[in-house]
Amino acid sequence: MEKTTTINYEDFKTCIDKFLQVTNNDELKAVERTLNDLTNAPESISCILRAISAESYRLPVQKMLAVLIKKAVLRNYLRLTVDDRQTMKTQLLQIICTGINNSGFINKLAEAYAYMLKIENKPIEENNELKTFLQTYLNFSSKDNFLKSLIVVQNVAEQYPNGYNANEVGSLIQQIEQVFSTGYDANNGEIYLNALKTLFSFTNVILVQENVDNNQVNVFMQKLLSILSGYFNIKGVFDEDAKEVNDTLTTVFEILTEAVEFHTEKFNQANMMSIVDFIISGGCLANEDVDLGTKNAAVECMDTLLQVEPKIFNPKKTQVFEKIIKVYSDLLIAESVQNSQKIAQNPDSAIDVYKDNKLSDLLFYSIELFTLKFKTKNTN
Repeated sequence: MEKTTTINYEDFKTCIDKFLQVTNNDELKAVERTLNDLTNAPESISCILRAISAESYRLPVQKMLAVLIKKAVLRNYLRLTVDDRQTMKTQLLQIICTGINNSGFINKLAEAYAYMLKIENKPIEENNELKTFLQTYLNFSSKDNFLKSLIVVQNVAEQYPNGYNANEVGSLIQQIEQVFSTGYDANNGEIYLNALKTLFSFTNVILVQENVDNNQVNVFMQKLLSILSGYFNIKGVFDEDAKEVNDTLTTVFEILTEAVEFHTEKFNQANMMSIVDFIISGGCLANEDVDLGTKNAAVECMDTLLQVEPKIFNPKKTQVFEKIIKVYSDLLIAESVQNSQKIAQNPDSAIDVYKDNKLSDLLFYSIELFTLKFKTKNTN
């Protein structure tokens, strides 16, 4: 059982200062344990927020404080008065606006804010501080603040999907999708990727809405898939930061896989086919800039679609099956050539090369799955 304690700001700051001074690992761990224990006190939330906003700590310390604020919120938020909770929420959003322009740091703060809303468990529309924040910053007048607002919206959608209503989501989508209507600008890569992640984070929000019918779900999904396909077919999107682009695409496939698997009844075949078309088009599997991890996520999404709605792949009714097998075969050949080159350069690496052959294993499994599905099951 966690012990309850009380702290004041000076005690908390002294502990942070000690953290900055120690060089011995054992002493460092001891200070970290003390800081962790201090988050058991209700006052820790205000102390951490004050330290972030009032002190000129370097980014690593700021990130550590952002981690602590989440712990403090989870442990103590319900123990605060209603007025103190409102103060903490408003102050946290102010820090996000005025703090360091670092996505990792902002993401941790936004996650803490999302947990505040989730713990309060009241409709998002009743949080006036969030309304004001988004009205002020969810526009393209300041790229930095627009990015910060995207990160906040995304975290709230992920941590507290039941808080939004369909009208709010529709309004937010209209604001965010404008980013993609002004033409591609390589300088805005981080904003485009966060906008995509934010838009797709609404998927679960829409799917859990009781008053949203299947037609509305499919209109929403068609819009997202159109934006996704349009963006990844633009030449040069992988040039700036290929890792971030691939990470974003992997996240999208993971969201789609889970959505299709657990909410199959809300998807029509047209949207399922849009997902398939994107996977086998130049936007993904046939794109050399897409890394193996992302292709794994794409193939797993395809397998899920096959399991829940095999009719869309029926070779008697569509050529999709042939296209998939062709793309998969090309990938297997390309990976085989690549592996042979690696082994030729370093014969001792053969075991490791084939041990890491995850995509090939997944592709062979998928081809077998497709073949068995249409060989043994009537999909008319």
